[in-house]
Amino acid sequence: MEMDEEFLEVNDIDWFAVGADGYVCHFATGGRGIVPRQVASSIESWQLACDYIYSLPVCSGVIVVEESLPDFSGLAQREAYLGSFLEMASRGIFSHDVSGGLSPYRQAGACASRRRPPRAHSKSYSKDRHRFRR
Repeated sequence: MEMDEEFLEVNDIDWFAVGADGYVCHFATGGRGIVPRQVASSIESWQLACDYIYSLPVCSGVIVVEESLPDFSGLAQREAYLGSFLEMASRGIFSHDVSGGLSPYRQAGACASRRRPPRAHSKSYSKDRHRFRR
């Protein structure tokens, strides 16, 4: 089943892409961000990708990209906002939020450990086993 406009407007979609360097990036739409056609074309494939990302082990730490953050009314609002971005970053994923500026997304977090983020092109997913294999 394909994601239609209503689905994309009602849901805060987390989607993933692989850069030219092979690193995985996370993008959160906030119900208003741009989603590539490849992602929107299959809810099942999107859910499979999310399942894989959430199954990744946590790395040692994260970096908050302070200059990219919006203004907050207090610490509780800041922590609530950063929660999902830091969770993605803790799994070795470069995490981005939807932006109201010239660029559709801005980076919110990154993994601080020395291990490399997952390299999507070197693995294949086994739907039956619900895990990636090398």
